[in-house]
Amino acid sequence: MTTVDPSGALHDAKGRFAGHIAAESTGDLDVTEQPSVTSARRLHAIFDEAYVAFAQNSR
Repeated sequence: MTTVDPSGALHDAKGRFAGHIAAESTGDLDVTEQPSVTSARRLHAIFDEAYVAFAQNSR
């Protein structure tokens, strides 16, 4: 089993150093909203409209 210490160093099952985690920042990450968030907002708006229409027709 490999473990990672707070500095990012990897250690094997015997606790010996086994490498580092390498990471670089990138500008290619997408920061737009995920489709599920957008879909949930649209669905909420549709339900709100349907509720208002139902309430107006129920009078």
